[in-house]
Amino acid sequence: MAKSPGLPAGSLKSPRSRIEIPAPVSSAFCAPSTVKFVIEQKPFRKLNEKIYEIADWNGKRLFEADSLLFGGSRRLRDDKGLVLAHLKKKIVTMHERWEAHRGENSDELVFILRKESMFHKTAYNVFLASNLSMQTPDFTVRGDFEEQTYSIRHKDMPVAEVSKTLYPYVDQLCVTIFPGVDQAFIAAILVVMDQIKDDDNKFGSGWVGCTCVPLDLGGLR
Repeated sequence: MAKSPGLPAGSLKSPRSRIEIPAPVSSAFCAPSTVKFVIEQKPFRKLNEKIYEIADWNGKRLFEADSLLFGGSRRLRDDKGLVLAHLKKKIVTMHERWEAHRGENSDELVFILRKESMFHKTAYNVFLASNLSMQTPDFTVRGDFEEQTYSIRHKDMPVAEVSKTLYPYVDQLCVTIFPGVDQAFIAAILVVMDQIKDDDNKFGSGWVGCTCVPLDLGGLR
């Protein structure tokens, strides 16, 4: 997978569907094959910080995210440490809402994620910067967030699926990302959803770290 953070955001047609899927962070992070993230907890670097490390099968780091446990923001970095996006929770909103902005201090909006309903937590909608009317979401996140089993969809087509792994006594998630999907964007969504879970369960351990594994899924490509 090419990793050139300087490339602009764009879109890539999925070989699986021929539907043009937006690449909100950058099309440089789109891969022609399906990949799988295995997410597990890693040690904290500092007392008040959570670290997310995303590596390939050989242990090479692709992305990293850090956060303050007592703050409402997180930063997503590439493998060289460059901040791709900073993620912030909006404190006073009727719908639970997070915003992603490009780089570390930029005001350039990448996407908004907010709860679909004020009263239920079974779905979240994602609106890109070009869709600030927020009438129809560009992506949706739906599932059982307490059990950490959910899917991310674009126009009702799954672009990523999340579930717990089956290993006993290990807090892990398995995330499948389909071809032509911006993996940095998906990583940002995962970081936000983990923070939402932590907010709902202050004593939950959450997850910190993941491994990216190429899959051969045949007809899904």
